[in-house]
Amino acid sequence: MIDINNIPEILPFKDDYIFKAMLTRYDTGLIRNSMISAFTGLKIVSSEVKENEPPMLVFSGDKPIRFDVSCVTDDGTRVEIEMQAHTMHGDNSSNKHKSLRVRSLYYISRLFAGQGGENYPDLKKAIQIMLCDYTVFSDDKFIHKFYFRDDDTVLSDYCSIIYVELPKIRKSLSKPVDEMTDDERWAVFVEYVGDSKFLGKADEFEARKEFKEAMETLSKISQSENERAYYTSRLKYEMDTATEKYYLREEGKAEGIAETLINTARSLILYGMPSAEIAKVLNLPISKIEALRS
Repeated sequence: MIDINNIPEILPFKDDYIFKAMLTRYDTGLIRNSMISAFTGLKIVSSEVKENEPPMLVFSGDKPIRFDVSCVTDDGTRVEIEMQAHTMHGDNSSNKHKSLRVRSLYYISRLFAGQGGENYPDLKKAIQIMLCDYTVFSDDKFIHKFYFRDDDTVLSDYCSIIYVELPKIRKSLSKPVDEMTDDERWAVFVEYVGDSKFLGKADEFEARKEFKEAMETLSKISQSENERAYYTSRLKYEMDTATEKYYLREEGKAEGIAETLINTARSLILYGMPSAEIAKVLNLPISKIEALRS
């Protein structure tokens, strides 16, 4: 049995870097195939990882490469799996996460069209699986599958986008593992492994081969000095970047306020208000007002 209590800190499976590291190792085919099967409803026997960029390249800027897991299954189906740990810039419930939706359409189009070939019937399916650590849709369903369709008539299932909303899986945590559906089990595992809430479920999950392997792999990654050092370094980089952006926004606000005061002072000067009164009303140095008059 894997005693996750003996590991200093289980790194979070739902971190996009750890997620990619977990699913692209040479020895994690069972984990990858089981997860794809669970979320798509297809029986995936094997899959081969494609275009797996070295994770260390991401450090040259603000996420210059995507943390997707791109693979081809035994029947030629193209699959991309990605962990979306944070909402995209500008997205919220009011705009219905427009950037995420358009981005999904853009990449599923590239995935399908990127097969090449001239015989359309020979093209294989393209599937994008997006695990989101935030709520995208307003209903209670934790998984949504989209195809090209008109009401009840399906035009094609050759392109599909699957969203898995991890926060909505909380209600399934109380179920016995054997009573969960396959997609529920994987969503619960990704969301809660390493969390104190998962401890009561660890034995039940470990009884299943794919989850035992996933726990063993996550423990190896968590105990690797190189992996932990990179994870910590990258986390610090992201926090420093976020902090810098915050202060730039605050400075921008301050500059905006100062510019507004100056413009107001110019208007009051044009109206003939004395410099002393303008300085008092706007809380500006009288020398500043006099400088605007010159």
